[in-house]
Amino acid sequence: MRIAVTYNNGEVFQHFGHSEYFKVYEVEDGKVVAVSAAVQSTL
Repeated sequence: MRIAVTYNNGEVFQHFGHSEYFKVYEVEDGKVVAVSAAVQSTL
């Protein structure tokens, strides 16, 4: 499963609609197995 988390200035960002970047976490069997670099939003 992939989970996108809002990300800004090196930290999780609480305002989903205002975030320019996301971190994408790959989760398998309840454990994080990979983390992407910050991905810029296309919105």
